[in-house]
Formats: sequence, C-alpha cells, structure tokens
Amino acid sequence: MEIPEGRNRMMESNIIKNFFILSSPMIIAMALHTSFNFVDMLFVGRLGKEAIAAVSMAFPVQLFMIAIGGGIGIGITSLISRNIGANNIEKAKIAAEQCLFLIVIFGIITTILGNIIAEDFFRIIGATRPVLKLVIDYIKPILTGSIFIYFSIMANSIFRGEGDTVTPMKVMISSVILNTILDPLLIFGIGPFPRMGVSGAAIATITARGIVCFIIIYFLRTKSSISIRLFSPKLDIKSIKEIFNVGIPSSLAQLINNSSMLILLSILSRFGDTAIAAYGIGMRLDSIAFLPGLGLSSGNLIMIGQNFGAKRFDRVRKISMVAMGITGGFMAIVGLFYLSFPDFFIRLFNSDPALVSYGTDYLKIVATSYFFIGVILVAISSFQGSGKGSPALVITILRLFILLIPFSLILSKYFAVNGVWWAIFISNILSSISGLLWLFLFFRTINKNTLTN
Repeated sequence: MEIPEGRNRMMESNIIKNFFILSSPMIIAMALHTSFNFVDMLFVGRLGKEAIAAVSMAFPVQLFMIAIGGGIGIGITSLISRNIGANNIEKAKIAAEQCLFLIVIFGIITTILGNIIAEDFFRIIGATRPVLKLVIDYIKPILTGSIFIYFSIMANSIFRGEGDTVTPMKVMISSVILNTILDPLLIFGIGPFPRMGVSGAAIATITARGIVCFIIIYFLRTKSSISIRLFSPKLDIKSIKEIFNVGIPSSLAQLINNSSMLILLSILSRFGDTAIAAYGIGMRLDSIAFLPGLGLSSGNLIMIGQNFGAKRFDRVRKISMVAMGITGGFMAIVGLFYLSFPDFFIRLFNSDPALVSYGTDYLKIVATSYFFIGVILVAISSFQGSGKGSPALVITILRLFILLIPFSLILSKYFAVNGVWWAIFISNILSSISGLLWLFLFFRTINKNTLTN
C-alpha cells in the first residue's frame, strides 16, 4: 500500500520548515476551536455579570468533554502516526476506525449522566440561585448534543495522525462561522428567532457542531489517505488498548485540570460572583494565549510519532528541542502583549470596575508564566508522540494537586483573590521545570537503548 504523503513530509530533513507546515493549520484550528467559548462569552457578556458567571461555571464541564475527546484523540493520533512511520498502514487504518465506536459510547454516557447530575453538581460547587438557573439553561443543550462534540474532536485526530492538519482547520472554519452566525440570532432573538438568552448560545454551538459532523464524514470518505470503513468499522480490542495507553492518561490529565478549575471556582466563590467572572474571562484569554502552544505542540506530537515509529530517535530529540524554543517564544510574545494592555482585554467582556480590577491583576501575574507553559506543552506532546501517556498525567497531578490547589488555599488567606493568581503563576513555573528534566532523562534512556541494540 502506498505510504501517505504526510509520512514522507515528516521524514524530510528540514525540521523547522516541516514543523511550521504542520503546526500553522493546527494553530488556526485551535484558535477556531477556542473561539466557540470566546464568541459565546462576548455575546453573553451583554446579558450581565450573572450570565458571565453562569457560562464561566459551565466552562469546566465543556472542558470535561473536550478532555475526553481530546485525550482519546491524542491516543488515536499517536497510534496512527507511529504505524505510518513504521509503514504499518493496515494497522493505522484499524486504529482510525476505533474512534467511531468510542464516539458513540462517550456520547451516550455524557448525555444521560450529565443531565441527571447537572443541577446538583453546580449547586455543590457554589452556584448562587440566580446563577444556577442560568448555568442549567446553558449546559443542558451542550450535554444533550455531546456526541457531536466528541465526533468533531476525535474524528479530526485521524487526519492529524496521517500528517494532514489542513482538513481539521477547514472543519473548524465551517463550525465557527456557523456558531458566530447563530449566536446573536438565538441569544437576542433577532428576526424570526426567539430570544433564548444563555441557552441560545449553547444551542447555537451544538447546532454548528452537528452540521459540521456531516462535513467531517464527507472528508473521511474523500480525503483520508488510509481509507477507513466508515459505516462498517472493524472493532479491534488491541488497537483500543493501545489508544487508551496514551489517551486515558491524557484525558485524565485534562480532567484533573478541569477539576482544579472547579476547586478554584469554589475558592473564588468566597470572594463573590465578580471574582468568578474575572477568572472565567482570564481562562478565556489564557485559552487564546495558549493557541500557539497547543498548535505547535500538536505538530510536534505528529512529527515525534512518525519519527519514533521509524526509529529515528536522533531526530526525535532534535524536533523536541526546536519545538520547545519556538513554542515558548511564541507564548512569551502573547504574554507581553497582554501585559501591555491588560485592562483593555478585560473590558472587551465587561466594564464593571471590580471585575476589571480582578481581571487586570490576573493578566499581570499569570501572563508572565506563559513561556513556561509553552515548554511543558511541548514536553508532554513529545512523550505522547513516543507512545508514553503517563508523564502527562503525572505532571498534571504535580502542577494541580501538589502545587496549585495548596498554594491557592494558603495564599488566598493572605492576598485574597490575587493569592489564587499567584498560585497559578508558581505552579506553572515549577511544573514546567520538572517536566523538562523528565524529558531529558527520557531522551537519555532511548539513546542508551539505541546504542545497546
């Protein structure tokens, strides 16, 4: 069988050129993916502070679904890319088909379980009475349409594993255009559409995702170089196990990260809805800042996977180091931009004086750690591309439960809301250094094994 073009591209010698060829569409796709919540927040912000707080509280639940889909998607991308690098095209095809089974399973579980526990869940984490009604109005359509979210995330991982990052970008462009059109129509009741408030934002998102699923199906049938059996996939437990070896630790790492957000929301609830809203805005601005890092680290994962599969371990280390320098540099530039105009970015969402004050302090403190976040993103993706999922989980546990949450509890007693912002800063730097040292030890191990063999 003919080797896909993506593999040939990954095996070329110009690392920086190929890195940007792969990563540029990924950055755009990540930007478009993030814009779902960003656009929702911009429109919802016109409904008041309570609406912002409600969508902020719902954000970690959406991230929960993204963590499941994205983590398993990383496992799929890693397995496909390694098999393509080793020229095992039939195994790559079987690996791709497994995501179709997983999408249905996760979609059904999320829809049923999520709708059952949603109200009690948000009440437990501190939603006040006016915010609770709004957050339920927003999250129930999202939970009900979760299968579309899983499909759009996980199916795109097939293309990335092949080395095709352009098709996922096209998919996200379509999705974001639809969401941006539907948002104001359904939120504010423009024209023949009813005014639905925060629930309109959720329905717009799910509708856009659902329509885009048909676009993805078309691309899988016409653009996928490994020709998967879309309507009669072959179940393969061994491939699912290999996907889970990387995907489950990756998903757990993201889920733990989301859990920490809920804990931080609970800590911040002691300081009122304004502090929660400021954190919600800060998270969205962070998500924009992380776009270069996420896109570049995704390109790194694909290149690492295909070179690791081909046993080009010398290139694996070089690719990681190049990716780390570029990614950290890009994220540092975004951080400097935020630091130059912090109040401007907060006022894009809401001009409440207390909210602007909290949000401005957030950017001044947290944005200075963006370089270190870039470093850790590349380190984790290097492990994942090599078929190692556990480092992502261990580093995340270190960052959140050993560093972030204890520091937040301690520092918030002395510095109030700013204590939480400083805790985020400290945990970003220390976890980055730890992950970088671990990656160097991993490279030393595979080099020794290569020399021994």
